[in-house]
Amino acid sequence: MEFQKLVKQLRELNLPEGEYVVVGSGALAARGMREANDLDILVTKHLWDSLASNYKVEITPEGIENINLGDIQILGKGSVFSDESIADLQTLIQTTEAVEGIRFISLPYLKKFKQKLGREKDLKDIKLIDNYLRDSSRSSE
Repeated sequence: MEFQKLVKQLRELNLPEGEYVVVGSGALAARGMREANDLDILVTKHLWDSLASNYKVEITPEGIENINLGDIQILGKGSVFSDESIADLQTLIQTTEAVEGIRFISLPYLKKFKQKLGREKDLKDIKLIDNYLRDSSRSSE
């Protein structure tokens, strides 16, 4: 899906600043590395509770709680992105990078989560992240 359409859908939700972070492929799409079909979002407990009282909470076959809002997936318990052994939500929010006013997970943290997932698509994403970070460091020298 076109990244701008995803951003528009996210903005229409009016999520409060400092209470969410975009994770997964959306963070790659924001930096022009590859397309994303949806946006995966982590939110604070307060925001999750608010959304869960207004929208249906589903549980995926993998046991992940989520709230589907069109092409926006609010991730809950069971998501690898909730693994505090890598980083807690507050750290992820504090280290976000803004693209078009939207807060995206930092690439070093995204890489750690992708390494933990270890699927073929995650390994490809890790290569994209490594190349992007290497090219970015060269251009800043």
